[in-house]
Amino acid sequence: MITVIVSDPDTDHANLTYTGEVIRCSGSIDAARSTISCPNDAPGAGAVIVSDPGWNESAQVSFKIPVCETGDCATFPNKCSIEPTEEP
Repeated sequence: MITVIVSDPDTDHANLTYTGEVIRCSGSIDAARSTISCPNDAPGAGAVIVSDPGWNESAQVSFKIPVCETGDCATFPNKCSIEPTEEP
């Protein structure tokens, strides 16, 4: 699960549009919480942009999903964290 945390003081969160993906993973980032499925044989690079109805967009945020050391991020979440690769 990918969780995108965003703040837009003049737009209700239900009216925000999320657009993103992670290379080599199935599923897309299209909501504040999106489920994707990735193979565990190489890291995945991803990016997300959030826009409001006035077409104001966030800066693109890039991140990497590492290969899980344990093979199971749900069981051992501390082994498979997602870190942004650049500041928003």
